[in-house]
Amino acid sequence: MSFKHIRSALILLLLWLVAAPAAAQWVKMPGAAKDIGAAPEGSVWIVGSTAVSPSGNEIYRWDGRSWIKVPGAAVRIAAGPRNQIWVVTAADQILRFNGHGWDPLPGSAKDIGVGANGAGWIVGGSPESRGFGIFRWNNSAWDKIPGSATRIAVDAKGLPWVVSNTRKIYHFDGKEWHDLPGAATDIGVGASGAVFIANDSPALFRWDGKKWQGWPPYTAKLTGVAVDNRGMPWAITVDGQIVAWNPPKPR
Repeated sequence: MSFKHIRSALILLLLWLVAAPAAAQWVKMPGAAKDIGAAPEGSVWIVGSTAVSPSGNEIYRWDGRSWIKVPGAAVRIAAGPRNQIWVVTAADQILRFNGHGWDPLPGSAKDIGVGANGAGWIVGGSPESRGFGIFRWNNSAWDKIPGSATRIAVDAKGLPWVVSNTRKIYHFDGKEWHDLPGAATDIGVGASGAVFIANDSPALFRWDGKKWQGWPPYTAKLTGVAVDNRGMPWAITVDGQIVAWNPPKPR
């Protein structure tokens, strides 16, 4: 090969290296959290690590660079369309953010999930065999759905994915529950349809339609998960760190 050809090959290699995107990886985000939720428009919300009232811990929204404090307190959070944020307080009260303040909803809950279509579901406050009863919001009241769980997330079709008190995973198709393989401590569903579980290990697992595929592990155990509008996971470690997989760069 001539010097000219070698030089051309080196130039092409350098151009490729400059243009190639950085390898996707876990990025430790600032702050600490107890729970996390991601909205279909792209915003990410957390319940922080510090208790600020009998209702629970502080609430924050990620603005692309830092966490912006939002008035209110909670222990569980879910983010729906048009920044409709639903939370559960330490007293099991259900609240929904109206852009300025919090509107109380009837009933009580241990966990809450909202789909990209706005469908709201809760794991209620009454104990049952696999955790607590499951309910769907009908815009004025909660309709009881057969089944029970401890954690819940809702897909873009408005259908729930849950984790039971024995860490079993189930998906509701609108008529019946389907028992899925694996075990989880938390579950997250994104607007794109991506479903991830955390199970107290350093790795997350993504549902491929038939089985759970392992995701590259972090350096600490992951106990909570949410999925953003790109289908990428944000997770909480066992000690409250917030980590995101290849998060969007600040604008």
